[in-house]
Amino acid sequence: MSAPRPGIEAQREQILSTTLELLGKHGPEDLTPQIIAEAAGVSRATFYRAFTGVEAIVDTLHRRYAERVASRLEEALQSSDEPWLEAIVGRVMDDAAAERGLIIAMFREEVRPGSAALAVRDARVERQVAQIARWWRERTGLREDKAIIRSFIILLQGVGLHVALHPALSAAERRRLRSAMMLMISSTMEEYTRRQ
Repeated sequence: MSAPRPGIEAQREQILSTTLELLGKHGPEDLTPQIIAEAAGVSRATFYRAFTGVEAIVDTLHRRYAERVASRLEEALQSSDEPWLEAIVGRVMDDAAAERGLIIAMFREEVRPGSAALAVRDARVERQVAQIARWWRERTGLREDKAIIRSFIILLQGVGLHVALHPALSAAERRRLRSAMMLMISSTMEEYTRRQ
């Protein structure tokens, strides 16, 4: 008697994790349902029961990433163990190095005209703006400037994309990139605080 097949949720998770691995080696445009199904060890019928296509998988991975980012941002803001700004910059760089394929696939989807990923990115940015704005008001007692916060988040995305696109960055290059990012953000925040 053969072992029972895993349920659709387990197969869905297998497809997602396989796609994430494949994105580390290929762009989303190189992936097809057949390639993913074979690599995940599922049939094409199972693939289509779980997802409507490759774009739906990338969208699901993108949304999960957005949730993870929001959670890690909240952890950094609530932590008293290390300065919040250093924690956020470090985590963005670490995540980008660890999930390089997904970061690049997300960026490609976000810049594609008509892509649903653009709305997901915008929602992710606005959620992060709200998180930092709330923290800023609570910690400093000053009115937050959402435009500055939004710029900070976009800079962080740029740093993350740079790390993802350059996997061979040395430790020294990563430290310099992190220092430059910290200097740029902290000087902007100091100027804003001074003007209040």
